[in-house]
Amino acid sequence: QTMQASLFGAISLTQQVLPILRRQGSGAVVNMSSVMGRKAIARFGSYGLVMHAMSGFSDALRQELAGTKINVSVIYPALTATTLLEEVDEADMPPAFRYLTPRTVDEVSRAVVTAVRRGKRRVVIPRIVTLLLVVEAISSRVADLFLKGLARYRWFGWAVEIGRAHV
Repeated sequence: QTMQASLFGAISLTQQVLPILRRQGSGAVVNMSSVMGRKAIARFGSYGLVMHAMSGFSDALRQELAGTKINVSVIYPALTATTLLEEVDEADMPPAFRYLTPRTVDEVSRAVVTAVRRGKRRVVIPRIVTLLLVVEAISSRVADLFLKGLARYRWFGWAVEIGRAHV
């Protein structure tokens, strides 16, 4: 169900909008993924799969549109205060995320506007989470240990609150 709505829905919509963007000679495609679209987390494999697929689709599309004035951006929020989140029991959340203060929909919306205005390829929210993604790019083993440490010592919530001042 998530695959159908989140991934195939985005692909279908993009296929319908691209001819219009090509005719007008410019535009922006913005896809919403998740931090889990760059770093998979235990017990959230199916969600991570869909978000990784969204990242892959967006990266491929960006390359296909190279040389045009159509930009492709992907937004990677760590946790957003939506109605979906209200339905999740804290015990079911990834341990490192339990101490995170969810970003508001307005904060995520501002990130989308910033991505479009500046032609940014990727926007990670909050920015401090970029550290996790850099560690993951270097070593998935170290990133897994990093996540365990964030959860165990609640560093994530503390670090994110420091990063919140920079959003």
